[in-house]
Amino acid sequence: MGRRQADLSEQAVNAFRVMRANGINPSVLVLNLWINAFGEDRQDVEAFGVLQYMKDNLLDLKPDVVTYTTLMKALIRTEKFEKVPAVYEEVILFGCTPDRKARGMLHSALRYMK
Repeated sequence: MGRRQADLSEQAVNAFRVMRANGINPSVLVLNLWINAFGEDRQDVEAFGVLQYMKDNLLDLKPDVVTYTTLMKALIRTEKFEKVPAVYEEVILFGCTPDRKARGMLHSALRYMK
């Protein structure tokens, strides 16, 4: 793992702590960027932790198709291809419309699984 990747997830955690200490709730965009930072660092468990935080604590901010697509990308990076279809299904169950990128992530995972 390169230093830059480790820095991304570390910076995400530090930024979250600073925001929470100042009473600032992050936006969906910021949370999606944090999921991506964890994915870049191949920390899929932490990326899913951000999703759970969104579901549990930010009732006015809901995960969007970008959130789920970014999670699928994190799973592909960590070679957990078998988990991608469940995330794709959650996109639909959560009321989001899968876009081209989401469908592409699903197809990539299915190709790796064959």
